[in-house]
Amino acid sequence: MKLLALLVVSSLADVVIALPKASSNSSCSANDSSCSNPSSSASSSASSPSNSPSQDSINDACAKISKAVAEAIRTNATSLPPIPAEEGLSCLKSMPFDKSLGGQFLTQLRKYIAFQTTLEPLKNPPSTYVGSPVDVLGGLDKIAAKLGTYTSQFDFDSDIKSLVKTANDGHFSVKLCSTEVYRFSRPVSIVSVSVSKDGLELPELYTGSDAALLGGGGNGKAVSPIVAING
Repeated sequence: MKLLALLVVSSLADVVIALPKASSNSSCSANDSSCSNPSSSASSSASSPSNSPSQDSINDACAKISKAVAEAIRTNATSLPPIPAEEGLSCLKSMPFDKSLGGQFLTQLRKYIAFQTTLEPLKNPPSTYVGSPVDVLGGLDKIAAKLGTYTSQFDFDSDIKSLVKTANDGHFSVKLCSTEVYRFSRPVSIVSVSVSKDGLELPELYTGSDAALLGGGGNGKAVSPIVAING
């Protein structure tokens, strides 16, 4: 069985604002200081990594999503059809990054994060702590040191969000403009059947419905393990 990874637009309004053209980063709210200025020359001087999507693929991705949103609004749809995840990611990576604004945002964000009362125990946890030590403020310093290497607002925002997530604290989170536009998901649930068939083979991945059939005593002829995602 092969699966297709999909994304779902968080809201129709977000994407209409975000994608009038491929070079726009106006999905960022007007009062969000983390958002880059699309007219800035800072991002244009940065070299793109070899694994970045081509400009043509970015233009195509943003255009397709924008067209889908416009059609949904025209027909008064309450939701959008699923969009291939690769298209959404390509379009997100087209958001330009302003090094100067990024640095200013980190300075202000650090002031807010300094109020987090668990910073010290996260950095130097007791021996009973089951997670890994996390130096949140030190992580912000590392991101600041990389400001000259970012080629998109999405990559910058993603690094910040990933850092905060390492704290494993549901009450400590950040919502950044580019990471809130889309919700990536799969059309079906995926589970691992943790008991192998003969006690020797590795566990296999199945969709939730197929795993239920196996768990119900099915002979397995009607189901098959997942062998690829987007493959």
